[in-house]
Order: sequence, then C-alpha cells, then structure tokens
Amino acid sequence: MARALTALFAAVGLVAGAGALPASAAPPQPGWYYALGDSFAAGVGGDDPVLDATDCGRTYDSYPALLGARKNIACGSATTEDVLKQAKTIPPNTGLISVTVGGNDVLALQTTAACLQGSPMCSQMIAESTTAAATVLPGKLDGVIAAIRARTPNAQIVLTGYPHLFEVQNLASNPALQQLAQALNNGADVLNQSIEATAGRNDVRFVSVTQEFSGHGWPSADPWIHAPTDPGVALHPNDAGYLLGYAPLVGAALGLPVPAPAR
Repeated sequence: MARALTALFAAVGLVAGAGALPASAAPPQPGWYYALGDSFAAGVGGDDPVLDATDCGRTYDSYPALLGARKNIACGSATTEDVLKQAKTIPPNTGLISVTVGGNDVLALQTTAACLQGSPMCSQMIAESTTAAATVLPGKLDGVIAAIRARTPNAQIVLTGYPHLFEVQNLASNPALQQLAQALNNGADVLNQSIEATAGRNDVRFVSVTQEFSGHGWPSADPWIHAPTDPGVALHPNDAGYLLGYAPLVGAALGLPVPAPAR
C-alpha cells in the first residue's frame, strides 16, 4: 500500500480608446468569464487534456471549460501568490471571475500524501495545515480579491471551496485509516470555513461543494474523486466531479448556463 501510494506525490506537486471611461467606471462585460486558481480549477483529473505550452494540467473537463470560460488561467500547484500573478492578466472590466485556491497554501494535498504514506509527522502536519488555514490564509485571500478588483473593479467574483476527499463510512474495515480520513476531512472543513469567511468579509460569493460531493468521495461505489493510487491525478475530481459537483453550483452562482449531464 505504501509503495502504491507514492503515486499521490505526483499529483501534488480591451484597450481603452480616446474618450473612453476609465476601467474603474466602465461597466463589466457580462459575457467575459475568466477562471483563476489551482489544479481543482485547472481541471486536473479530467480525461481530456488541453494541449498547450504550459505545464498546468488544464483539461476540457474542468468546471471553467464546462461553463464556457473565455479563458481558464488556473494552474496545477498554484498558491495565492500565483493567483495574484494570474489576476494581472485579466482584461479590465471582465464581468465574471471564479477562484479556487488555498489548498496549496496550507499544503493540504502534501499533508494528505504524507499521512497516507504513514509519516510520523502526520499529526503535526495536519495541525500546522489547519492552523495556517485559519490564521494565515484569510489575509492572502483578501489580497487575491483586492488584486482582482484592482484589475476589474465591477466583476462578480465567486470563491469556491474544496470537497471532502474521503468517504469515511466506507473505511470502517480499517479503523486507523478511517480515523485518518476523518481528520483530513475535518481539515478540509477548516479550509472551507476560512475561504467562506473571507468571501463574506469581502462581499463576494462563496460556493461550497461539500454536500454535492457527499457519497462520492474515495472510496465509494460512484466516486467523483480519483483514488490515492491514480498516478498524476490522485485525490482530484474526475470528469463526474467537475461536471456534477462543481459546474452546476459555480454556474448558478455566476448566472451561467450549466451543461446537462451526459451519464
């Protein structure tokens, strides 16, 4: 099991014319949707890769692609610092923005990988990740929102949360793993609470996907999350996770048409 789980580490790793209004006064372009964030926004884990010159792991199965984003700037392994750079590339007066970020800032997947490998530092890593989510991440997310508003002041911004990766009740045959999975899901709750509180404080929308993914974590009969042993995509959403978990909720929050499930 320890050997097989090493695969998990692979996963964690408009120009204004003469006489035009300034960006701060111009109305947003309603058809312009740009997506920012990390691997969960890039679509890592989807089956249909975007073949571009980047090493971001973007796929056509990502929720931004499914929702018809004008551009998905998200990139695997991105932190809030990377998203600050992403924000600088948004055209002024972009109307709709979604952001999924924060997990890498608190080393969420790295902690998960280490714990599943049986690291003796597991408990300490979970505590440090949870503390960072509650105390350090909010200020970083404030900066992300400020950077987006500096670029496109009137945009509608949506921050998303992360799913529970584990279906705890299905691990009853392995009490130690079940206890670990619950602790990691609890860490995700703290991360999501921090993102939600930041969204509220900054008057932007927050989308929780926890309930939508309920019953579809790993392991389950109908998983929307890749197994810990899936090379390069471990514990990321699969096609169903993006289509049925993220896209309907983010689409509703942004007022975008949601693709019909073809399952």
